Amino acid sequence: MRAVAIATSLAPSRVARYFGQKGVDIWTDIVSGDMALSGSAYGWYNNTANLVSTVDFTREENNIIWEYYYKIVNLANTVIQTTGGNAGQPETAAARKIMGQAKASRAYAYYYLAQLFQNSYDPAQPILPYYDGELTETAKVPASQIYALVEKETLFPDKTVANIFCEPSTRTKSSFEIAAKNLGCSVVGFDASSSSIEKGESIYETVDALGLMGVDLCVLRHPDSVISELDEYMPEMVFINGGEGSISHPTQALIDLMTIIDSKGSIDDLNIVIVGDLDHSRVTSSFVEGISNFSFNSLTFCGHPSMSSKYLDPALGRYEPDLDLAVQDADVIITLRIQHERFEEELNLDLDDYKHAYELTSERVQQARGDVIVMHPGPVNYIEISESVYQSDNSVIRNQVANGVAIRMAVLARYLSS
Repeated sequence: MRAVAIATSLAPSRVARYFGQKGVDIWTDIVSGDMALSGSAYGWYNNTANLVSTVDFTREENNIIWEYYYKIVNLANTVIQTTGGNAGQPETAAARKIMGQAKASRAYAYYYLAQLFQNSYDPAQPILPYYDGELTETAKVPASQIYALVEKETLFPDKTVANIFCEPSTRTKSSFEIAAKNLGCSVVGFDASSSSIEKGESIYETVDALGLMGVDLCVLRHPDSVISELDEYMPEMVFINGGEGSISHPTQALIDLMTIIDSKGSIDDLNIVIVGDLDHSRVTSSFVEGISNFSFNSLTFCGHPSMSSKYLDPALGRYEPDLDLAVQDADVIITLRIQHERFEEELNLDLDDYKHAYELTSERVQQARGDVIVMHPGPVNYIEISESVYQSDNSVIRNQVANGVAIRMAVLARYLSS
């Protein structure tokens, strides 16, 4: 099959005139300015390290990167046209997989080109020629057109995703829906409060019914740990954890790790503090599992003892009840939502006394390192964090929200492709 042969040739090492993807990775590290800052650039790397290459389009090293990625675009377009065109829906699973890989390769190439040839995002700025195999614009088109191609590739037009949220959610539910639509999936919005679950139907019967209707993947949020049992009950269905009670929230942990790396460049050697209602935080348990794969310097858990019983003697990290001590020299502070209703119904605590001891204020942020980042999985109640900290330059909370769609697109694409 011609498409298979072409798809095989999409391997980056086969399309670079001078070097493969690893060479491009090295080049982009240099272009970040690290060598310029260290004064160690030499030869033609001088222009690269001093950010001249991406401005001067006559330079040879600039042309190498340009040629490399546009060869990927050209080969991807050839595969896409061979398998039915941009709007085509191949009939066989093998052809759909090939088209999906080709569209992903094209999106990847355009994304990297956009990062290299635009210093900051301006949707109206013309930045790159646009080729999709059908429409050929040899003049530069606005950044918005390039990003629209990257974001809206219909990789899975034959897949249906159901968002089953049995607990309230705004950010997670919405970002999964946007992510699925960006990948070309059909999305079933599921409202548990108006479903047959309210009539006594079990979650197993609900998911089984959706599977019979053609749903391929379920994003599930549930107050209990049911996903592993559902997976055994329906092995043909794909399940993604959208938050299980106070047990786990894997995609939020991935978002948090991505946000830290975006902000700090690496997780290595960082001092990380998590403060808030640790016992009832599904975010914390998943974050600890994720961060265990990195070489961080320290991990400190902080919170009122009545909210931290699971972390008084943690297997990873340490517990510090005094927030003022916990945040000293912190590189990352993750604050967790405090629920008003728990103060009223469960805890023998005064809310004002709690805020005095455990609210992250501007004064406390000043005890951390100057470039500390402050995070929160949302929604923010302004018990665990002051409004001034939320609005500060140290806050990357809005970045976390924005990163949610990209991470969940990656997770959906991974499991829809398997």
